[in-house]
Amino acid sequence: MHLARPGRAPVRGAAAPRLGEGARPRRDVTADAGEVTRLRNSAAELHKQATTLRQQLVAQLVDGGVPIRDIGTVVNVSYQRVEQIVQQGAPVAKTEIRAAAPHSGTTTRTKTYR
Repeated sequence: MHLARPGRAPVRGAAAPRLGEGARPRRDVTADAGEVTRLRNSAAELHKQATTLRQQLVAQLVDGGVPIRDIGTVVNVSYQRVEQIVQQGAPVAKTEIRAAAPHSGTTTRTKTYR
């Protein structure tokens, strides 16, 4: 496709611009594509490791009695996200959520043993 003007959407049916006679790309695009794939796979693995470590850290802090809002600050997520992490199966000891005070809008976790 050919751009009608710089910054504009391609025009359907227009011939693609041609490189000058004998012109070649300056880099090996196959190698670049392989590097992109390698980096994306590395990023996916690092993301998985970070998620696992965050779940373990949240569980450890909850078990230690740290308030949910403080945990959110430590792991750099909202307190609502901390609640989701806990509910999604972070290996936390049996706990329950209780309101800290009526109308305070905050919650704390306390261990319960059955």
